[in-house]
Amino acid sequence: MRRMLKCLLWLFVICYLTRLFYQVASDTGEYQWDFRHAYYASQAYLAGMNPYSAEVLTRLAGQYTGMRIVYPPHSLLYFAFFTLFTWHTAFYLFLGLKGAALIALGWLWKKFMPGERAGAGFYCFCLLAYFNPLSIDVWVGNRTVFEQLVLWGAFLCFLRGRLIWFCSLVVILASWRASEVLFLSLLLVSPSPRKYRYLWGSCGALALVLLLSYAAQPVLYGNSMRNLALECADKMQQSCPVSRCFIKDALMMVSLKIGIPLPSSIVTVSYWGWVILVIGITVRACRRLYVSRSDEAAKVMIFLVCFAYILIFPYGSGYWYALLLVPTYYVITCMVSGRAFPFLFIILAMNRDGNFFNLSLYNLMWTYYPLLCAVLVWGLCLRTVFEREDAGASRCMT
Repeated sequence: MRRMLKCLLWLFVICYLTRLFYQVASDTGEYQWDFRHAYYASQAYLAGMNPYSAEVLTRLAGQYTGMRIVYPPHSLLYFAFFTLFTWHTAFYLFLGLKGAALIALGWLWKKFMPGERAGAGFYCFCLLAYFNPLSIDVWVGNRTVFEQLVLWGAFLCFLRGRLIWFCSLVVILASWRASEVLFLSLLLVSPSPRKYRYLWGSCGALALVLLLSYAAQPVLYGNSMRNLALECADKMQQSCPVSRCFIKDALMMVSLKIGIPLPSSIVTVSYWGWVILVIGITVRACRRLYVSRSDEAAKVMIFLVCFAYILIFPYGSGYWYALLLVPTYYVITCMVSGRAFPFLFIILAMNRDGNFFNLSLYNLMWTYYPLLCAVLVWGLCLRTVFEREDAGASRCMT
């Protein structure tokens, strides 16, 4: 029976991915719009034009492109290879590389799971949990899968004590999205006596990369920062599945229910209170884990940093939750009672199509369902960490 279930799950994974890639490959004009913008932005940059101008991109693409390019100038060179081909060829080439990267990412994720846990159920979970971020990434043509491949490679280097490689990979990612420099905080829990040298050296290397990018193209760099600021402002006004937007919409719903307008500053104050709470509890948990100095403790610290990163970030998109797939599955299979696993699997794999139509509690829950699931699993992880530590302390006293 178990073998048949395993075969059915593998069949589901294969059919799901086949249908996903076939669907995207069937229409070059409907899918991978993020990559389309990056492709024409890179083409404009290499031709000496302004890649941050909507008019320039519209002229090159032959259609209106309403999406802002927020990548810094030097990162557009990452797409230079694709500009050697026509758009249709580049479309299929990028999709093929995305498929190869997804396979490599699945292989890499197995190394963070106990052998018996990394089976068909694990990959089925990765396709369904958190409103299927991997599928969204394939549909929109974002770079998330490639980022995850580099980031989890960096985490593997960290676990194996190869801190130079860890720092190098994180700096490469942070040169594209500066917020990912936060993962360098893992160096603080490394047993290496040189960890502070690596930390400050990595921060210096990142600052040098960004400074050189600015010095080479100051006008374009300013345009990218301006687009990024506008994009962040727009994201914060929308109902993205992040904590700041949840706080904004929840307080708005409360305000409408009680009929009393709340001051706008309460959103900012509440959000920063949440950030301080998440960071404070995560640091406390990591300090407890640091004492054990085991491989499993180091792994859980990585997972806690991943949860904190998602829970405190003020803006983002659904495919960012790909970062939490491995930590979540690890928590519900290795840190929670086995009897709770089926229920947690179903809760986390639930999905709903639709948008935020009104400020009812039902729609609020479904709009921020990935965020609420992340908070739930983060809480379960913290509970296990503190309970195990308290149990160990009790045994020592007796």
